[in-house]
Amino acid sequence: MIDQNQVQRLLEFLSVSKKVGILFANTQQQELLLAVLPIYLFLNDLSSLKRTKVNLVKLNLFSPAKIEKSFKSQSNLKKYLKQNQLLAISQQDLGKDNLLISFPYQPAQVAKVSYHIGENDQRFYLTIKPQAGSTPLNYQEVNFSYTGSSADLLVLIGVNELEDLQDLYANYRQLYQNTPIITINSFLPDFGTLNLDISGSSGYGEAIFYLIKSLTNLLEINLTDLPKIKQIATLLFASIEQKTNQFTSSIMTADSFLAVAELLKLGAERLENTSKAVDNKLPQSKDKKVGPN
Repeated sequence: MIDQNQVQRLLEFLSVSKKVGILFANTQQQELLLAVLPIYLFLNDLSSLKRTKVNLVKLNLFSPAKIEKSFKSQSNLKKYLKQNQLLAISQQDLGKDNLLISFPYQPAQVAKVSYHIGENDQRFYLTIKPQAGSTPLNYQEVNFSYTGSSADLLVLIGVNELEDLQDLYANYRQLYQNTPIITINSFLPDFGTLNLDISGSSGYGEAIFYLIKSLTNLLEINLTDLPKIKQIATLLFASIEQKTNQFTSSIMTADSFLAVAELLKLGAERLENTSKAVDNKLPQSKDKKVGPN
């Protein structure tokens, strides 16, 4: 389990943060993904409970790639995520604070830049005037994009190196330098303001369950007070199930089994892994039937 002093520090960060970004890198690591989604749901639920210290104004989940393609072979799990609108919840662009307009630059093509607001149509007009005798800009070469991002806290789950986040890090290095970073990982990385170590757990699903449980205890609320506790329990249950090969792995401990039992009591729905169910199906016996001649 994560050290309780670290959990207390995490709560202190959350209580003074309005904008929080949750990031993970490996969308193909399904055990990790199934543990990340409950953290997002949990923090959203905390913000909806007025009596807690956590009051987030903006909460976003980010990953370098879309998560929808991670569940091709697991139809029941993918169906569940789609029904609960969780497949498209992750974003691939950290910054949408500013609209950026760019184009190939030639000094003679930009002599004066001005703008005005249309009184009748309420539109913004940007005018770029070239030097006399010069060819104006080619509008087909003008690109539009969003840049700029701000956050009070970044929570990185299962991120081994910042570079693993690809463009989510490469394009926003200053954000990582100026923002407190919480890491949740099975080892202590060489970055982060607060590093939560889950190495004593069977995996991310178990660790996140006990982290959520510890936070609710500190906030003096019950897990059943969370509006989406059944979804949270179902996803964490699926995460543990995948990591431990349907609870048969030797990494299962007493705490692991207790977590599974509590998740079931909280309403966890067991989502059959149809592909594994086929793989694990015992072959029918080919022994000949013994009977009278």
